[in-house]
Amino acid sequence: MTKLAKDFDPQNADFEVLAQQVVAALNPNLEQIRGPSNDAGDDGLFRDTKTGQLTTVEAKHLRQQTALPQKHIINVDEAAARNEELYGAPSNRVIVTTSDSLTLGSKKKVKQIQRDGRNIEIVNYSELQRIAKDPSISPETVHRIEASLNKKARRTKGPVGAEADEDG
Repeated sequence: MTKLAKDFDPQNADFEVLAQQVVAALNPNLEQIRGPSNDAGDDGLFRDTKTGQLTTVEAKHLRQQTALPQKHIINVDEAAARNEELYGAPSNRVIVTTSDSLTLGSKKKVKQIQRDGRNIEIVNYSELQRIAKDPSISPETVHRIEASLNKKARRTKGPVGAEADEDG
């Protein structure tokens, strides 16, 4: 893996790489089939070497205070369905995001996906913080997580509760 500069400033493409690293770290049985797919609209595809089940990954590098819109839940659901059809195996849906909440529409869509028997997981800002503290996670992945969280963290001017800084 590449050694990152101390002042690493992650961009959207960097966050896609991070999302793939996080998913792989959460399940060591996964092997990557491919990275981002413009055709399928996802940011990575993995196969579990023990079960054959797929994992379709979507990365969303948003501000912490931005609620994850429903369109991203729909996108990963549709991409996973295409991957299931193409590879002939069921697919988990995973969204890795620096957002710390979901819109009401997103919450409803997640519940619908789960009711329909499909698996979906949202790895959000708070979960990424927890993952970064896990000693089994590689130092490079931790550095990428911390840089992404710092870039997208809620910022305030003055005392707590002041208006959020719009530069992040």
